[in-house]
Amino acid sequence: MTGREIRELLDHAGVLPSKQLGQNFLIDPNMARWIVSQLDIS
Repeated sequence: MTGREIRELLDHAGVLPSKQLGQNFLIDPNMARWIVSQLDIS
């Protein structure tokens, strides 16, 4: 699912993320993979 598709679904559902509430959404799968690769879990 692309970022645009996610935004369209949220809009259709009447959901508006709020930066004031600290709502941030990770929609880039490459960035998610990079974040996980940086974890030092033992």
